[in-house]
Amino acid sequence: MQGVGRVQKAGFVDVILGPCGGYSLIKPPEPIDIYDITVLFDDTVSRSHLENLIGKAVLAADGFHRNMEKDAERFFYSRTPVD
Repeated sequence: MQGVGRVQKAGFVDVILGPCGGYSLIKPPEPIDIYDITVLFDDTVSRSHLENLIGKAVLAADGFHRNMEKDAERFFYSRTPVD
């Protein structure tokens, strides 16, 4: 089954056929989470596994941001108007 078909069968979108057709969400986006969408395409993923991956990604992004902030501080504090 193709991606849109899976999303439609799961009740997330309505498909409108024709030259002016397209897709529209059936329910508001707020109750839909990444896990709901992920299992549509990979039913072997568990919620705890996905939460673990998300947690690792957040920690990596946070660490990257802190390093970038420190590098920027070092750069700007080590420069003078004549540099």
